Amino acid sequence: MEVDEMCSFVGHRERKVWTWMVLCRRICQVVACVVGDRGEETCRKLWDAIPEDYRGSYSYSDFWSVYSLVFPADKHQCVEKGTGQLAHIEGWHNTVRQKLARYVRKSLSFSKSFYWHELVTRWFVVTYNLELASSVTILTPPKKLLDKGRHGLFMTWQSAACLVSLLSSPSMTAMETLSPSITPSEGC
Repeated sequence: MEVDEMCSFVGHRERKVWTWMVLCRRICQVVACVVGDRGEETCRKLWDAIPEDYRGSYSYSDFWSVYSLVFPADKHQCVEKGTGQLAHIEGWHNTVRQKLARYVRKSLSFSKSFYWHELVTRWFVVTYNLELASSVTILTPPKKLLDKGRHGLFMTWQSAACLVSLLSSPSMTAMETLSPSITPSEGC
């Protein structure tokens, strides 16, 4: 697993918010995600959000001090970004910055409220995981699923209900639903 955090802003540029992610290397899906500050308490929330089966996997992070306080020392290694051990999650951060304006560096785009910031982040993580698991683009569904009067962004109520149930998942992952045969023992 690769662990890292990414900065963005809520309300104004002085109010930094950090999105913490755990990415499984083997399948490149987000296993856990927490939005908060950059402190130990938020890192503990991230650890709690990791599904139990993944907690025994080896994890890699940068040298931010709170990782060594929360993650078990025998299964966690702090590495330099240039080693390639964090390449997948750094690539994922680039994907997020390309798709969600609120994460772009040096931008005037930011969330106006913490609630919407977290909700949009959860939506993106769930659709990203679903796209990887099903090899279908979720953000641009077939035209017959779209409500034509809504700028092409809204799906039918069945599709929306499925995504809402996934968004309310505490671990923010659809892996149990879509790919039950993939387990951490297979090389995260």
